[in-house]
Amino acid sequence: MLLPPSRSRRRTHAQGSQISSPLVFKLLSHRPLFRVAILMFQREFALRLTATPGTEFWSRLGANVQLYARVDHIMKVAKGSFRPPPQVESSVVRVVPRDPPPRVRFEEFDGMNRILFSRRNKCVRAGFAAKGVLGMLEANWKTWCAEQGEVCVIHCELVFDAGA
Repeated sequence: MLLPPSRSRRRTHAQGSQISSPLVFKLLSHRPLFRVAILMFQREFALRLTATPGTEFWSRLGANVQLYARVDHIMKVAKGSFRPPPQVESSVVRVVPRDPPPRVRFEEFDGMNRILFSRRNKCVRAGFAAKGVLGMLEANWKTWCAEQGEVCVIHCELVFDAGA
């Protein structure tokens, strides 16, 4: 729900991660940068946004969002706070964009995270051993070298020992 523009505050509520994730990334790509956003999401989505490495909810979403913003869990919102009550719990989070944003190409960072998070609870090596991944990384390296005007030399090969 958005309040009329004459008011100094705006409120919005996103439902489901199909809407929530694109909303967060749209906000983070908005220019000029906003100072702070207070948002309410389904609890599980909020926990993924605020998770830290090594915790149960650490995911590609949290890694990508936290590259561009500091995200803090503010409060839980019980089902009973709504009429009719929803089937899920909610949480309120604070999103503060990093200013200036890091000089990282999001597509490359997200591509690496897609590999790293593709095999949950598995060895990271397995993500790189997946069919086509090494070829894609080599092609990306050659593209980067060409953009930088450098000679592209592959310095090492990744060897995967099946027994390790």
